[in-house]
Amino acid sequence: MDYGDHFTGPSGTVDDKGRSLVFSIAQDRRTERAHYDAGWAHNAGLPIELSMRPDGDLGFRPVEEVSRLHDGEPLLDITAPTSLTDANTRLAGIKGDMLHIKLTMERGSAGAFGLDVLRSPGDEERTRLFYDAPAGQLGVDRTRSGNNSSAEPNFGIHKGPLTLSNGTLTLDVFLDRSVIEAYANNHKSITTRAYPFRQDSLGPRLFGDGSTVESMTVWKMGSMTD
Repeated sequence: MDYGDHFTGPSGTVDDKGRSLVFSIAQDRRTERAHYDAGWAHNAGLPIELSMRPDGDLGFRPVEEVSRLHDGEPLLDITAPTSLTDANTRLAGIKGDMLHIKLTMERGSAGAFGLDVLRSPGDEERTRLFYDAPAGQLGVDRTRSGNNSSAEPNFGIHKGPLTLSNGTLTLDVFLDRSVIEAYANNHKSITTRAYPFRQDSLGPRLFGDGSTVESMTVWKMGSMTD
């Protein structure tokens, strides 16, 4: 159901609106000592709404209620086709590990393209959500994610098939401290985690020479418990 390796324990229900919903556990990879020191281990993922696609496959998207967690007006709102350079210039001032990023990119001539999150200014650390166009795969590259409090020295790369329509990729990405949840074209999802060592690993950045940003909105997210 998910191309990351942190999506576990799914359970489902049909709500009073007739929606088929899935709840999951976003398992972490910290050491048992880190669990003890923190006083907790693992957490719930976002509720997901399932749909049946015309091709017979399952569609995945976060429930619409997550928009209630937006904290104020968007930090960035790009509504017309924009070059990667211009979009990254506008992204440069945005930092955070509690963000909702909705992004549509046109592949163009790019071989691989997508979004880096929890990125340090010098690119020493980052978690990369990518689309590999020649392979037709959606993935997450965590080789530079950092492993502070983690039992694994290298999280590696996880990926799986995704067919684009007209070369367009839409990512709906939610950052909640160490948790990263990404939904691609309302079709496939990636749940993963990152534990950067650096305090400044907080920036989003686009990559993929030859691609174009069709639209992009970034919101700061508030807490569910406030």
